[in-house]
Amino acid sequence: MADGDAPLAKRTPLTMILKLVATVIILALVVYSLDLEKLSGALSAIDWHWLLLGSLASALFVSLRIIKWRELTRRNGMNASGKDIARTALLGLAVGLITPVRLGELVGVAPFQRSDRGKAILSHGYDRLYELFAVLVFSLPAAFLLLGWTGRLVSVAIVALYGLGIAVAQSAYWRPKFGGFSLLGKVPKLKALLSAIIVTSPVYWMLSITYFLTGYLLLMCFIVGIEPIHNWHAVLILPVVTLSNLISITIGGLGVREGLAAALSPSVGLAREVAAAAFFLSFFSTRLIPGLIGLTWTAMSTKRHAPSTQGSAA
Repeated sequence: MADGDAPLAKRTPLTMILKLVATVIILALVVYSLDLEKLSGALSAIDWHWLLLGSLASALFVSLRIIKWRELTRRNGMNASGKDIARTALLGLAVGLITPVRLGELVGVAPFQRSDRGKAILSHGYDRLYELFAVLVFSLPAAFLLLGWTGRLVSVAIVALYGLGIAVAQSAYWRPKFGGFSLLGKVPKLKALLSAIIVTSPVYWMLSITYFLTGYLLLMCFIVGIEPIHNWHAVLILPVVTLSNLISITIGGLGVREGLAAALSPSVGLAREVAAAAFFLSFFSTRLIPGLIGLTWTAMSTKRHAPSTQGSAA
């Protein structure tokens, strides 16, 4: 394991236990609210061609997540081995499952030099802010479909204000003022860090857009593999459901996301069990399996480097 992985990955057992209990309770409520026979039938009846396409799209989705993170850090002067960036990003998916608001994903800053990790954490925060903005934008069509004029206007206002806030926060004029608070003057490094501008590039934004479109594509593959979509308005609710990832009270949002999908799907002509099944599959293909790969990769890397460390100590 790279230097810094372990401290970032540690969480109290109580937090993990509470999250596990919440996951079991919410999953039980979701399953109870659905027709269990239809849910199991949906999962078992999925066409293997669409399952394969959804799995391939899932692999691309995770890869794009890693690539855009590397592009963002490289653009801001932080360099590390591509292999280590990939390994810790996958590890972060696993640790993020059991930590509040997915803080465990911060293990992704471990490959960078210690002097760069503060800026890497700031970059990670901005990456999440950009992701939320993108999901809000993609959710606007659903707001126009499902809400009245008041709801539509409020939705547009929220997206516009959020986008304006990001633009102001990253502007050359306002950003240095964030480090100008008197209390920060006693911590020069923190003051300088908070004054820094996180640079993005056209490549980063193209990767981000492709990343989200791939996420929605894989969900559509799972849905169509179970039953044909008769109302293409079903596509519009997918971004809204992914907003539930902000509610991090269960392991990887499991149960919360599927419950919201089941609640919204009838409004667009989609069976509740089909929507829930598609999001169950996406949890396994985009978070659990890649996270387990990251854990295994890290364990093997640690074991491989352990003998040489012991030898040098001797």
